[in-house]
Amino acid sequence: MNSFAQNILYIYLFVFIAMSIFDVACIFFRKANEKRLLKKEEKINKLIKKEDLKSLSSSHIKYLSFHLKNTGTFIAFTNVIKEMDDNDRKIYLTQLKSVFFKILPTYKKIELIRKTYFVSILADYPYIYDDSYNSIIHYLIGCCASSSVFLREYALLALYRVGNENYIKEALEKMNFLRINHHPKLLTDGFMKFTGNEEKFVDMLEKLMPSLEENYKVACINYFHYKKIPCQEYVYHLLTSNKETKEVCIACLRYFGSVKFLPAKKVMFDYLHSDKNNWEFAAISASSLRNYPGANTLKNLLDSVKSHNWYVRNNSAATIIQLASKQELEEILKIDDRYAVDALNYQLNLKRKEV
Repeated sequence: MNSFAQNILYIYLFVFIAMSIFDVACIFFRKANEKRLLKKEEKINKLIKKEDLKSLSSSHIKYLSFHLKNTGTFIAFTNVIKEMDDNDRKIYLTQLKSVFFKILPTYKKIELIRKTYFVSILADYPYIYDDSYNSIIHYLIGCCASSSVFLREYALLALYRVGNENYIKEALEKMNFLRINHHPKLLTDGFMKFTGNEEKFVDMLEKLMPSLEENYKVACINYFHYKKIPCQEYVYHLLTSNKETKEVCIACLRYFGSVKFLPAKKVMFDYLHSDKNNWEFAAISASSLRNYPGANTLKNLLDSVKSHNWYVRNNSAATIIQLASKQELEEILKIDDRYAVDALNYQLNLKRKEV
């Protein structure tokens, strides 16, 4: 074996031994950390059991205010409270509002992963702060502008659970101004978790939408869609304004698939007949027309089921199957268009499998 090959072998052996030592050290380090965490949990658990949960001692609050600034102790503390009875936990944590207020400056300065964990706890237990603790609320709103999607999501979740539409407004304005591209689905899912007054929340979103970017508008409209919010005229105005983007208009069309508004039917008919340029609009319109049964709807769908576009054809067929009577369907299947008949039969087979 030449010297070059020997040197390579020695380097390989050195790296292998070094990695083995590192892995063993990590195992011992992790086990030591787990033991320390377990000891901290036992200590905190004993301290809590000594307290009257309805009237905590000043010494207990002072102890937590100091020691929870340490992340390891904070994790141990949260592990303990997660095991508490829901009612006991709420009674206990409600009295610790001043503690979270005092430890907040520490968690503003730490690294992202620990900051995210802290905010996740604020999201899990929103009763540990309220409107009187503006610094915590403002901190959460600030976190909504973070580059980390996880931190943003937890901060938004905390604000949704607080249930004040003005805080959501301020967070959305900040995110929109900074052009933070938060995914519409995440936003819509979050809106669904809002615990405050729905009417005030919807009114706030409607007033804010003109100033929002596309993804925020889509999220708002999807929320109206899923919750079946009766704001048909507002959404219809967006759809027909000729100022909105394609994704916003598509969201509007989906909305009218769950919330009926007769003027929107004419717009959807128009899209069905202009599918060469706007096949996405035609495909969504074909699905949304399930909410508008009638001879006129079937007549327009009979044209679109012959579309050159598979999605338009398929969605039109699915809606026809849902709206047409058995007798009407027998006649429709006689149409002289092999692709349309294939789409109709495909949807019929799907329906039979569902039964």
